Amino acid sequence: MSSWPLIGNQSPNVGRLRDRSASEFAVDQFRHLSARVTSSMAAAAEEKNKKMIKVISSDGEAFEMTEAAASMSRILLHMIEDGCTGAGGAGITLPNVAGSALAKVIEYCTKHAIAAAEGSSSSRKAKEELKKFDVEFMEVGIDMLYDLIMAANFMGVEGLLSLAAQRTAELIKGKSPEQIREMFGIKNDHTPEEEEQIRKEREEEEEDNQGDELRRGDLRDDGGGGEHVADTLLHMIEDGCAGIPLPNVAAKPLAKIIEYCTKHAAVEGGSTAAAAAELKRFDEELIDVDTDTLYHLLMAGNLMGVEGVLELAVQRTAELIRGKSPEEIRDTFKIANDFTPEEEEEIINENAWALQGQTDIAGEVAGGIVVLAVAGDRTSSTREFGNLPSCKAPARSLMPLAQCPLPRLFQEELLHSIVPLLGSFVDILAFAGTCHSWRAAFSSYPSKSAFRTLLPPLLVRPNVRVKSPCIPSTSNGPHKLLRSCQVIDLANRNTPLRCQIPRETLQKMLFAGSSHGQLICCRSGYCLVVDVFTGAEVSPPRLPFSKDHEEIYFCGTLTAPITSPNSHLLISNRSSLFDWPVGSDSWSELKLPVNRVDQIVEFNGQLIAVIEYKLYTLQLAPKLRLKKMKTLWWDDMSECPYLRPWLVVCDGMLLIVDHYITLSFGAPVNYRPYRLDMSAKPAKWVEVKKLENWALFIGGDARSPPFAFKNPERWGGRSNCLYYAHYSQPWSLHGLGDDADAVWDPTTDDNLVFKRNWYSQLQAFWVYPSMFYSDGDGQ
Repeated sequence: MSSWPLIGNQSPNVGRLRDRSASEFAVDQFRHLSARVTSSMAAAAEEKNKKMIKVISSDGEAFEMTEAAASMSRILLHMIEDGCTGAGGAGITLPNVAGSALAKVIEYCTKHAIAAAEGSSSSRKAKEELKKFDVEFMEVGIDMLYDLIMAANFMGVEGLLSLAAQRTAELIKGKSPEQIREMFGIKNDHTPEEEEQIRKEREEEEEDNQGDELRRGDLRDDGGGGEHVADTLLHMIEDGCAGIPLPNVAAKPLAKIIEYCTKHAAVEGGSTAAAAAELKRFDEELIDVDTDTLYHLLMAGNLMGVEGVLELAVQRTAELIRGKSPEEIRDTFKIANDFTPEEEEEIINENAWALQGQTDIAGEVAGGIVVLAVAGDRTSSTREFGNLPSCKAPARSLMPLAQCPLPRLFQEELLHSIVPLLGSFVDILAFAGTCHSWRAAFSSYPSKSAFRTLLPPLLVRPNVRVKSPCIPSTSNGPHKLLRSCQVIDLANRNTPLRCQIPRETLQKMLFAGSSHGQLICCRSGYCLVVDVFTGAEVSPPRLPFSKDHEEIYFCGTLTAPITSPNSHLLISNRSSLFDWPVGSDSWSELKLPVNRVDQIVEFNGQLIAVIEYKLYTLQLAPKLRLKKMKTLWWDDMSECPYLRPWLVVCDGMLLIVDHYITLSFGAPVNYRPYRLDMSAKPAKWVEVKKLENWALFIGGDARSPPFAFKNPERWGGRSNCLYYAHYSQPWSLHGLGDDADAVWDPTTDDNLVFKRNWYSQLQAFWVYPSMFYSDGDGQ
C-alpha cells in the first residue's frame, strides 16, 4: 500500500515542479528553484560569490561557503531566500550531514558555482575540465559514496546526486548479487526459498528479454525528442549511459510515463487548437487512475524530472481532495489517522468554524451562535446546533518556517505544491486535518497570506433574521424569530460555516473595526479584540479617557496580526487617536487637529489616515504623529464630491471609491474609482476607467475594511465589480464605472441603502481568517 503521508521522502527533484496551467500565484509558488546561475546574472553572481554562509554539520563541525555555492543546494537556497541563515551568525545546521561529507559537498558546489558564474560552462574546454573534476571527485570509498548520496539527496544538490548515483551504477554493472553485497557491505537477508524464487524470475526475464530497463519501453534517442521530456534521462543520455535502470520506478508507472513522453514528444511544437485539444484529452485520460497508481506517478514523475506528469499528478491529487472531509480524504488515499485523542480534540475546537458545519433549527441558514428571540418577548436564550461528526483541522499555533526541521522542509515540498490548488478554505483545512504529515506541511507553508490572493474574503452576516417553523408559535404570531450569525464562502457556497463571536460581545459591545481576522469592539473605554472564527480574545488596557466622552468609535484597526511582535491597535473617537502596542501596559494618545480619523490603510509600507476627506501620513514611533499630504481632486474640483468615500489598495494603486445617485433606468448608483498619482506634484486623483481583472468588496459600516481581489472568475465571480454586503440580503453586485447598468440585477431589493455609516449594531462585513495573515501583511 502507498504511504501518502510520506510523500516526497525519496524524491530529489521536487524543485522541478512547475504548474503552468494554474493561476499566476500557483506558478510563482512552483518556482522551487533551479540552482544554475546564468551568464545574464553575472553581477548578482559576483555578489553571491563574496557573501559567505555558515553551515554546521551533524557532528558540530562548522564550514563557510559562498552564497553562490550554497545556492547549488535547493534546501540552502530556500533557507537563504527566507532569511533563515541563523540569527547572530549562528549558521544553518544540517543534522543529517556529517562533517566529512559536508566538506566534499561544499567542494563540489564551490567548483560548479564558480564555473557557472564565469559563464565558462558553455565552452568545450571548460566542460571537459569540469567533467574531469567530477570524475576525480567521485573517486571515493564506498562509505564516502554512501554519505555523499545521503547528503546530496538531503540538501537537494541535484548534480552531485546524479554523479553519485551514476558512480554507484558503474560499481554495480557486471557484478553478481553476491559481489554487490560484498562490495557495499550488504547482508543477504533473503531466505533460501526467496533465493530460489529470484533465480527463477531472473532466468525467465532473460528468456523474455524483459528486464526493468528503459530500453524495453521503446523510448530511444532517435531524435524525436521524447527522452528530453524527462530531465534525469536526458542527463544520462548526454553522459552516454545506454541502458538506464530505474530502481525506484515500478513497471506500471514507468509505462505510463513512457506513454506520456512519447505522446508529448510526437506533438512537440504543434500549435493548432486541435492538437492542443487532443493533448489535453490525452492527459485527462492518462491521469484518470486509482490512488495507488497516482501516488507512484507522483514519485516517478518527481524522480525522473518529468514536469508535465508531476503537474498532472499534483492537480489530480488536489481534485480528489476538494470537497472532502478529513475522514473522506484518509479513506480516498488510504491514510491512517495518526492523531491522538487529545490532538483530535484540540483540532476540532480550533477549527470548528470550517469543519464542523452548523445550521439553524429550520436547517436553512449556515451560522454560528444562534440567538432565539420570541416575537413580543424580551427574553432570549442561546442554543448551538449542527452536531455533525467531528472533523480534523490544524491547530491555530502554526510553526514558523524558520523553526521547521530541515528534513521536513524537503519532504513537504510536494505537499506544498498541492495546497495552492485546493479550492476553498474548507478544503485547505480538511487537507491539514488529514494526518500529522499533511498538517505539518500546512503549518510550514512559507506564505499563508498568499491564500488571500487565491480565495475571496468570507462574508459574515451577524444577527440575520430567519423564520423557523420548527419552533412553537405564540398567540402573537405564527412563528418565533431566529437570529443567526451567517458565514458565506463565495468560493464554496454549499458548505456551512460559522463564526465564533461571543453572544455577549455582539449584544453589549460597540463595533470599532475589523482587521487581520479580528473584530475590534469597545464599551466605556474598555476594548476587546476577538478572533472572528476561533473566539480567542485579547483585552487591552482601558482607553485613557473619561466617561463623559461621546460613546462612539469611528475607526479601529491593527497594523499587523495580533500575534506579531510589532503589532499596534489604533482606535479613534471624535477628538483623539489612541495607539496600543500590543502586549504593552498603556496607550498613547494623539489629539486630532480637526476631527475624527475615518480610516487608516497601509500603502507601500506607509500608514495613511483619512481625516475630513484629507490624507495624512501616520507615524507610530518614536511618538504618534500626523503629517498632511497635499492632494488635488479630479476635474479641478476644490473639494471631494463624494459623501463618504473609502480607500482601498488594489493592484499597487491607492484607490478612493464611492457612489453617486443616477437617474437612469438601470443601476440606481454608480461607483467610480480614482487612483492617487503620486508621480505628480502635488499628488492628484486620476480616474480609473476599468479595474480589468479585479473586484472590490465592501460592507455597509464605515469601519469595516474593504478588500481587493484579483481574477474573481476563478470562483465564479466577476471582474471590474463591487460586492457590497448588506443586512437584508447577502450582497448586491455593482459594475464599476461604465459597467454599472450592464451588471445591475433589476431584481435586487429596491430598499437597499448604499450610504456607508456608523451603526450601533454590527453589520455584515468581509473578513479573512486570522491564520491566513503573516506579519505586516495587509489589512
